[in-house]
Amino acid sequence: MEWINQLRGKIVGLDTAPLIYFIEQNPTYLTMYSVSSTIAELAAQLRATKNLKTPDAIQVATAIQNSAEFFLTNDTDLQELPHFKVLILDEIKSQY
Repeated sequence: MEWINQLRGKIVGLDTAPLIYFIEQNPTYLTMYSVSSTIAELAAQLRATKNLKTPDAIQVATAIQNSAEFFLTNDTDLQELPHFKVLILDEIKSQY
């Protein structure tokens, strides 16, 4: 992530395209996953064992089931998950 070092201390403009891609559910840039019974069961397990809120458990279970390597959030309660590297936005911001 060397490119992120170039952004340190800089004001960065944001193109609206990523937001539009999200709203339009553009499959070229965004993959949407349905909540399968496997994901629902994993979410229930995570809720029970990790004390996650239901929306967080569903998002984390979806990421696990689809082999995510990173999970981007600003929820510090999620930083102790062993399945992938959790990236906390405030921590990234404070580093740069």
